Amino acid sequence: MRKTLFLIGFCLTAAIGLSACKSPCQDDRDELRDRVLQFINDTDPLTPEAQPCGTDEGSDNYDQICDFALRALNSDWPYYECTSCDAAELRLCGCYDKNVWVVDSDNKPVYPGVVYCLASVYRIRDLCSCKPCDGTLDTNDNCLDADGNVLYNMYDCYDSEGNRQCAEPEEPLLRHPNLQQTDTCDAILGSFDCKSFDADLDGIPDQYDGGQDQSAVKIREDAECLDGPPGKAGWDNWFANPPTLYEGGRMFIDADGFSDDQDSDGVSDSCDNCNNNPNGFFCLKFSSNPEQKEALRLCDANDDGELTPEEISNLSGSTATKCQDYLNSKAPFFKYCDVNADGVTTLLEMKSANQLDQDGDRVGDACDNCLTVANPEQDDVDGDGMGDACDPF
Repeated sequence: MRKTLFLIGFCLTAAIGLSACKSPCQDDRDELRDRVLQFINDTDPLTPEAQPCGTDEGSDNYDQICDFALRALNSDWPYYECTSCDAAELRLCGCYDKNVWVVDSDNKPVYPGVVYCLASVYRIRDLCSCKPCDGTLDTNDNCLDADGNVLYNMYDCYDSEGNRQCAEPEEPLLRHPNLQQTDTCDAILGSFDCKSFDADLDGIPDQYDGGQDQSAVKIREDAECLDGPPGKAGWDNWFANPPTLYEGGRMFIDADGFSDDQDSDGVSDSCDNCNNNPNGFFCLKFSSNPEQKEALRLCDANDDGELTPEEISNLSGSTATKCQDYLNSKAPFFKYCDVNADGVTTLLEMKSANQLDQDGDRVGDACDNCLTVANPEQDDVDGDGMGDACDPF
């Protein structure tokens, strides 16, 4: 079954006003090809048996995205040699973290971000005009038959079965390089750093980040978990050296442009051990801006750049008061630990942060009705807010 490819963003050259330059693409092809071939050889790392996708049209397992991603790494593009701006585009696709996946409607990972990006880049170059519509056009540019059924969209040229409804290819918009643009492309390649194109450091380049819209405000994609809350060991592993799905990992970043985080604590719902009350990691971590440095000076006893529940427990007297007052007045990011959502984060509430789960029942302390005895079902027969595992009745 063919799968339809939709554009996921504008190319880097469009984003910075560049067009075509000279062609130095070879340097970036080998590493990207390895990543693409890994997916082509096994499109579903979550199942035991390898499930390859076909890149030859007509094959039973043909997948257009696999095909286009591989074509993007060929020496010849559809109508002209790969340019240095194209090389920058390829390198930008390579900035997708190996744990970033495009997901389906069930939030299941279906395409690695780098594969989807390369396929989109190729399709942008694979210029095509849709065949003329013999029926009628609706307001969404859909070509309709006499019964009002959608045949295909005049923008992307694909019908509901994923078949391309294409007329003769259009002439390339740009055939010849421009010296000034060539120099600009070369300058980008000469000092290329993925961090320069990923302001929120979520492993998704800004130009393709669905939730960012290239604006000043960046929306970070949170980790998703296939098996529910990962626990302390799982989080430690994720932050230190996260394994990919191909390496047996069970966490990934989805590229859907949404935070999927109902309590807005910086932990996605699929990983959160308390979806109703904020108990995320960000409330106990600091960056280098002046206000957060002052918060560190007041609250961070061992000066390691983050607050821990243990440090918070050791604060007392005026030090504890100053810390709490400063955090609430100057550091609004501490809303991630405002468990009762009253607009004020207390030191007690901060102790529930970092997905803390004292009894290891995968229900965070911020939600747990019995903190010291594991009770994953959270049964509470008399409805007094104290779980049966702790309630003497």
